[in-house]
Amino acid sequence: MRTFWLRSTLSLVIALAAACADDIPEVMTSGSSSSEGDTTNGPGPTTLTTDSTSNVDTTEGVVDSTTTEGPADSTSTGEPGSSSSESSGGPVCGDDVADAGEACDGSDLAGGDCITAGFDAGTLACMADCSALDTSQCFMFSCGNDAIEGAEACDGNDLGGATCVTAGFDEGVLDCMADCSAFDTAGCIMYACGNDLVEGAETCDGSDLAGSNCVAEGFDEGTLACQPDCAAYDTSGCIVCNDGVAEGSEVCDGNDLLGNDCTSIGMGFDAGTLACAPDCGDFDTSACTTCGDGVAAGVEECDGADLLGNACTDLGFDGGVLACDAGCGFDTAACTTCGDGAIEGAEQCDGANLAGQTCQSQGFDFGALGCTSGCGFFLDNCVNIINETEPNDDGAVAVATNDFSAANANGPYSTDTLIAASINPVGDDDIFAVFNPGPTYAILSLETYGPIPGTCDLPTDTVIELRTNLNQLITSNDQGGINNCSLLSNLIIPPGFTVYVRVIDFGDNSVIPAYHLHIRIDPVVCGDGLAGPGEQCDDGNVA
Repeated sequence: MRTFWLRSTLSLVIALAAACADDIPEVMTSGSSSSEGDTTNGPGPTTLTTDSTSNVDTTEGVVDSTTTEGPADSTSTGEPGSSSSESSGGPVCGDDVADAGEACDGSDLAGGDCITAGFDAGTLACMADCSALDTSQCFMFSCGNDAIEGAEACDGNDLGGATCVTAGFDEGVLDCMADCSAFDTAGCIMYACGNDLVEGAETCDGSDLAGSNCVAEGFDEGTLACQPDCAAYDTSGCIVCNDGVAEGSEVCDGNDLLGNDCTSIGMGFDAGTLACAPDCGDFDTSACTTCGDGVAAGVEECDGADLLGNACTDLGFDGGVLACDAGCGFDTAACTTCGDGAIEGAEQCDGANLAGQTCQSQGFDFGALGCTSGCGFFLDNCVNIINETEPNDDGAVAVATNDFSAANANGPYSTDTLIAASINPVGDDDIFAVFNPGPTYAILSLETYGPIPGTCDLPTDTVIELRTNLNQLITSNDQGGINNCSLLSNLIIPPGFTVYVRVIDFGDNSVIPAYHLHIRIDPVVCGDGLAGPGEQCDDGNVA
């Protein structure tokens, strides 16, 4: 009915506009021919040439004007610059200006649009003759087609996504008014928080907790309540274990032990650290201890013979015997650290500390006792005295004569050796062979002493010579040792090589009743930290 009425009204408006246009009389003007041509009077609108005082009464259709003779295209005698349309005295269709007498003109719709013309939407235009509005592109919406159009708030089942909740209610069924102008909220419901009845979107309401309690809400115990706005639970009365506060039936909670410790809980502990069980229902006594029960527990390092499998070496010592003290802590008094200079535990020595021991105390005749890196005695420099065997020269005793004989030499000696010998009779030569059996170079030292090893009395005056097997002299020394005794050191022997030592009296013309020859052979060892002969470097890396 609404659509039919609007369309009927629009048809009537258009008819009236057409009728009014037919009632406007044609306006004729008198004129004369001009140089441009003749103006023919006839039916239809005619452009008028008037002065500024011309009056056109469009209502009555009478023209009262004073014209000026002249060509038909001449301008007005009025104000300079005025257009012919302004001076014509009538509307000009097509100039986009809706003049008096025109319903519209081009884009000038006199402020109208489809809606002011009684439609719902569309594009309003102007008839080509400016006589009326062109509503062919306007259209009417249809309320009741379940589709929101134009200014409709809703249409049937099309609510634009709106619900009772978006409309400010708690729940219900939202509808649309029959004329599509607004929502129908008659089916929407508002709940009443505080009536002890859970309704709609309420989580709870007063005493009505919808069957929930503290445990159901993730707590351990306590009293659940409802927030005043019924939107959520009030859990302030609920209790949770491990929040650090012992409350309710909790024995403890985290570090809150209610003032208790291992000794106060009456379980016979005498030390340790009390803790709380994960469920807050009891104490954790795993770190509480009773020292002396023979069981290392809790913070005890040990208890009696129970060392928890530890030894001195586990505590950074090199060796020794670990024990447990009366307080159930480790007793390291019998543990040892080799290299600290202190003899401990089973150590024989430590560095230069030999505990007063010597090679002689260890059953040797002579030498320098040492200490290994493992704090045991180093005996390689300790030697026992052996006697020379005569003849160890060519057997022909000759004064001031080289009686060298490789074949009769004593030896060969391949380790440290201390030989007791004599130069007797006058002109006696003593020859000793020294052999390097190792795969590397060896460093040889030769030194003579007097009758007592390590000393040299003044009557003992020796000369040492180092020779090849062909009796070629390599090097010699007279008094490089103590007093008149001789010393050759840092002599290098290639691997598998044999050299010969000749010892004589200085001048080879006197008797030496007793002397000692100390032969020391030190193999060059890779990894001993000493860059010896044949080594380019040695940083202690045995690999």
